[in-house]
Amino acid sequence: MVLSQRQRDELNKAIADYLYSNGFQGALEHFQKEAGMTPEIEKKFSGLLEKRWTSVIRLQKKVMDLETKLSEVEEEVNSGAPTRDRRSPGEWIPRPPERYCLNGHRSPVTRVVFHPVFSIMVSCSEDATIRVWDYETGDYERSLKGHTDSVQDVAFDSTGKFLVSCSADMTIKLWDFNGYECIKTLLDMTTMYPVLHSCRLETLWCPHPETKPLRCGRWPLVTV
Repeated sequence: MVLSQRQRDELNKAIADYLYSNGFQGALEHFQKEAGMTPEIEKKFSGLLEKRWTSVIRLQKKVMDLETKLSEVEEEVNSGAPTRDRRSPGEWIPRPPERYCLNGHRSPVTRVVFHPVFSIMVSCSEDATIRVWDYETGDYERSLKGHTDSVQDVAFDSTGKFLVSCSADMTIKLWDFNGYECIKTLLDMTTMYPVLHSCRLETLWCPHPETKPLRCGRWPLVTV
């Protein structure tokens, strides 16, 4: 980088002030002679060289910190949230270390949902079970069993009193979450179809040509 004449003159004056302030008289006289400067030291350049030096160190540290953070973000994007998938930040893989590691399922976990009121979460798995956990302590609470094949999704109603699950065993099960009991089994079909639910879990839809929406406004009453 080439300095302009004005920048070069200001730098020379700042160096001269530094030499003068630290008592390097011989070096100062020699420097002023070589640089073609007058013997006077301007007050406005007092301490300027030290200020510039410390600011450069601070900026260098900040640049290094930003480069480290950028490297971490790039690694996170590449490994946890590929841009081709267009995932939202909420779906990215969290940074370690994890708070708890919850073990118990014997096959891959297909879904995890949080209770809308209590510090409880529910996971379902290809091992045909639904497990209940306390996410504040990391403790296993209990298992909900009844499906005979992979449980693919679970969801709570808005109050957290009821849970619905759907499985590759061609059934949807409604659970009373207070007593952890299955109160209804729906859609006993010969072919598996995806099931959609409203955000408050008041209605279930299945795109089967012979199936109408199942309205679940008052549990356990289900009408077609």
